[in-house]
Amino acid sequence: MVKGEQYHKQQELITNVYFSVVWGAACRESTLSDSKVGLPVGKRVNKERMKEVFKMKTVMHKALAVAVIAGVSGGAMAAAHDGDLGGLSTHGSSTGYFNITLYNAAQARIFGLKDFTFAEDKTGTPIENSICIYTNTEGFTLTTSSQNGFKLLSNSKQDGADYTLALAPASGGRAIETWGGSGNNANDVTSKHISQANISGWKLSTVGSASCSAGNFKLLITPNVTTSSPGVYTDLVTLTVTPA
Repeated sequence: MVKGEQYHKQQELITNVYFSVVWGAACRESTLSDSKVGLPVGKRVNKERMKEVFKMKTVMHKALAVAVIAGVSGGAMAAAHDGDLGGLSTHGSSTGYFNITLYNAAQARIFGLKDFTFAEDKTGTPIENSICIYTNTEGFTLTTSSQNGFKLLSNSKQDGADYTLALAPASGGRAIETWGGSGNNANDVTSKHISQANISGWKLSTVGSASCSAGNFKLLITPNVTTSSPGVYTDLVTLTVTPA
């Protein structure tokens, strides 16, 4: 190839690249024209003008990348996306993205439960034990179930007493909810919504193995003894805390 033909081929290649870049930039900026670039179509392009055109193309790609990231961060999240092979228009760079998601389930724990035992007629006198209830929500509900329908029965199923069970704040005050007696005396009765009252220092990462040294609630048993016959009278109560 003679020197003149080689020079002509080089200029033709540069012209084709110039057209491609301007068309791509024109997709974003509709007012871009050949007159802004400074050359009529088909004319030769000097190095300074090519730098300006490539700079415009780079800005366009950066704007596109920002738009993609904004679309991922707002509302519905896009799936992870691999980057394309870098090329001339991106100066060899490749951009991909992925999501990071935390699923933190609602959780609760009731602990510090103790058996209630009394050896004399305690009719009308509340017996209390402190308990701990933890939730990572704003509150919870408490469902109770009594094996004997809130009655103390002997092994032969003889009545010894009936009773009420109440939940109250550890600091005192009126009962939050009461089961048994003339109130909620059916099984699996769920309380109203109870506000969270976690003890300072409880953490989700450690509360699963924590002990209840000082409760944030208390249970109160108020018996009504109905027999004078000697014997042992028992009941089994199940409590279920549900985050709410």
